[in-house]
Amino acid sequence: MSGDLITLGAEPWDLELDPDRTAVLVIDMQNDFTLPGGYCHQYMSAKGLGDQAIETLREPIEPIARVIETARTADMTVIYTIESHWADLSDAAPPKMDGTVKVGAPIGAQGPHGRNLIRGDWGTDVIDELKPMPGEHVLHKAGKGGFVATDLDLILRSRGITHLVFTGITTDCCVLFTRQGAYDRGYHTVQLEDCCAASLKENHDAIFNMIRTHPEAFGLMSNSESFVRALEPVAAARV
Repeated sequence: MSGDLITLGAEPWDLELDPDRTAVLVIDMQNDFTLPGGYCHQYMSAKGLGDQAIETLREPIEPIARVIETARTADMTVIYTIESHWADLSDAAPPKMDGTVKVGAPIGAQGPHGRNLIRGDWGTDVIDELKPMPGEHVLHKAGKGGFVATDLDLILRSRGITHLVFTGITTDCCVLFTRQGAYDRGYHTVQLEDCCAASLKENHDAIFNMIRTHPEAFGLMSNSESFVRALEPVAAARV
């Protein structure tokens, strides 16, 4: 333990954590999910909600930027995940492929900026506003949960990480699945409400209502302001 224990204001109870044993996860903040012409914009446009969805999914960008800036200053671990597939689609599970075809945005189809969700194409780059720093892990995942067929658990345990702070998109899918994977593996988890979004705001709100109701099953919740305020003394001491 570093000795720099901090108390993070959270719901329904505060959380004591050690910054040296805590990682910030940035889930799927990639072009395909946050920019016009990307995968999410394509399939939500089929529902007449493409522009609205992108506007909603971009709301967490500034709060996440503040969180990771503070975390980096405090020498905390920051890890990114990206949803992506090999160019030959050999890692795209049949149910996932079938589903994306039916919603009108097949994985691997040519979009305005490249192939949908294909590793190395435009859509699977981290957005410019949140680019990782040299040495920070960017883990590519073919599923929704960040622990499935990735080195995430190995990296966390090798660094002695016990607590995870969740940011990213989408609240009702990849963030939810990754967080439940973490919870089941014994990590303490807290999700920052203003640092997450879903393509439909009501879905985001429903997930956080679940967290408020069942913290014993989903972990805790907080926000970027509380995180930055709690971490600032540590960050200032480590500059």
